[in-house]
Amino acid sequence: MYKLTGFGWKNVLPAFGPDIVPSYMNGYGYSLWVVYAVWVGIILLVYPICLKFDKYKQAHKEKWWLSYL
Repeated sequence: MYKLTGFGWKNVLPAFGPDIVPSYMNGYGYSLWVVYAVWVGIILLVYPICLKFDKYKQAHKEKWWLSYL
């Protein structure tokens, strides 16, 4: 993950504390719109799976252990 953004894993370790960002870390990470797009993509991918599992749980109420999932 760190290599994709052009930084090594050693550069990610906090050397100066949580409030101070070293100058070599400028530009690290992804834009906010990329984070939102990935988040929406994951939700859209998982939602149909959750619906299918919910239907399975409703159809198989005799399986008591499903209530713990």
